[in-house]
Amino acid sequence: MKIGTVINDLRRRKGMSYDELVAKSGCSLSCVISLLHNETQNPKPFTIRKLCAALDISTEDFKALCELDENTYMDRVYHITPCALA
Repeated sequence: MKIGTVINDLRRRKGMSYDELVAKSGCSLSCVISLLHNETQNPKPFTIRKLCAALDISTEDFKALCELDENTYMDRVYHITPCALA
């Protein structure tokens, strides 16, 4: 999964707005928006640490989520198993 996709998913699941994530993380709005829209490919480690702290997830767990493919992510996070196409 892309970093921005995971951050945005975690943000939504926590019921946080963009502004709340910005305030809680201390990152700039432009930085957060750029990440959420997958415009930033290699964010700085301290940015990820700040966002993880704001989202209450360890950097190790976050990294593990980012390494999953979309189907595995959906299964692990939402407990949804994708249907096989006939």
